[in-house]
Amino acid sequence: MPTLLYHRFCVLLVGFLAFSCMASTVISEQRPLDWATSIDQTSNFYKVTPTLYRSEQPNRLNVSALEKLNIQTVINLRDWHSDDKLLGKTGIRLIRIPIKTWNIHDWQIAQALVEIEKGSQYGNVLVHCQHGADRTGLIIAMHRIIYQHWPIEKAKLEMKQGGYGFHGIWKNIEQFFTVQHVEAIRHLIAKQTTSHAEVQGRPIRP
Repeated sequence: MPTLLYHRFCVLLVGFLAFSCMASTVISEQRPLDWATSIDQTSNFYKVTPTLYRSEQPNRLNVSALEKLNIQTVINLRDWHSDDKLLGKTGIRLIRIPIKTWNIHDWQIAQALVEIEKGSQYGNVLVHCQHGADRTGLIIAMHRIIYQHWPIEKAKLEMKQGGYGFHGIWKNIEQFFTVQHVEAIRHLIAKQTTSHAEVQGRPIRP
């Protein structure tokens, strides 16, 4: 009898493991190809476009990777933390836009998007906050909508379900995903730049 029970247990275990592998494969295969691709999951480091990257707070182990990827501009969204000590001697342009996760404004989003576009003139751009999930997720999603012309709901879905660790507690972030907010951000961008052909003249898709 014990042998029979052991055999049944082994069969169930093998079946469970096989199902788990299949489920994992399905999840991997279902990830849209135009979502960001992973560079290093331990750093929540992803490639968003050929010139735009996102991550959590970089550390000294990431510096060489930034150089290899031709990251010429790092945009830091953290409110109380500077990258000067880590990257100040690398020659990388350091842009800091302090954002409190619980109190975000349209003008801060617009400023970050303008800096992404400015930075792309010098090379690749990295956007980060502490975890690379919430503030970073919002900025990247808005870049998708305004510069890459994604529908609002598609960009929101990637932010929440793209594997970046978005925290659902921040309902205020989700409130930015309306036509009204996107139009307001576009208007603020247009006020900050003399060349805004990329952010005007296209309808916003919800």
